[in-house]
Amino acid sequence: MKVFIIEKGFEEHELRVLKEIVGSLVSSKEDLREKVEIVQCPEFCEEQGIVIKVIGELNPERSSGQLFIMFKGGLESNIVKFAQRMGAVGIFPIDRFYGERMEYGEISRFENVLKNVLRDKLSTVFLNGTLRKGSTGK
Repeated sequence: MKVFIIEKGFEEHELRVLKEIVGSLVSSKEDLREKVEIVQCPEFCEEQGIVIKVIGELNPERSSGQLFIMFKGGLESNIVKFAQRMGAVGIFPIDRFYGERMEYGEISRFENVLKNVLRDKLSTVFLNGTLRKGSTGK
């Protein structure tokens, strides 16, 4: 499973913080470790996976996987409308993940939602793989 971090309009340290949070979550959960790859890409990716779109400028690209939206500053109505139109899983303020405005509650909420989406996707993938194997039980 791939987690794509699409970098548009954010600063390097903000992307680094986001990547560290996602990496820490994946490495700390045994059921996610070695099953999830974090990919940073400048543009939209066509592959299936979890997409974390860092919004600097709104672009109505349709993601092929689950979509998380990160924003900075105030939550504007156009970001909410974009998230609704795209079927986003969550909208999170990246400026609450570091610095003076850091909120551990917001980081925890992001991690919980991401963890649940990853586990849901992986359970489907591994269930399908398991079903293809022959059964030797009762």
